[in-house]
Amino acid sequence: MSFVAAPSAARLSSAHSAVPALAVARTRPFSTTAPYHQRGPLQAGKDALKKVDRAVSDVAVKGLEKGEQARDKIRDTVGVKGEEAQSQAKQVAGQAKGQAQKATAQAQEKMP
Repeated sequence: MSFVAAPSAARLSSAHSAVPALAVARTRPFSTTAPYHQRGPLQAGKDALKKVDRAVSDVAVKGLEKGEQARDKIRDTVGVKGEEAQSQAKQVAGQAKGQAQKATAQAQEKMP
């Protein structure tokens, strides 16, 4: 009977393991987290650090928003001045071009 395997030593030893005669069931809590009033000093420290982190983050965000508002105001101011400078540059270029044409016309008149 080659198809019947001989029992292994591991199976034999597990079959004869010691099993307690009386097993006592323990009740387990439904939640694995400790209630808030039973928290230790480490958890209290973490909570305090979270509050401080939140306060610092709020102040940082307000500072960033103020910076963005200032940036927008500067862009508006520089943008208006930049546009004014461009229009003045165009006017000056037009005047220079007109004077150059006048000078060219006068030079042509003087030539026979």
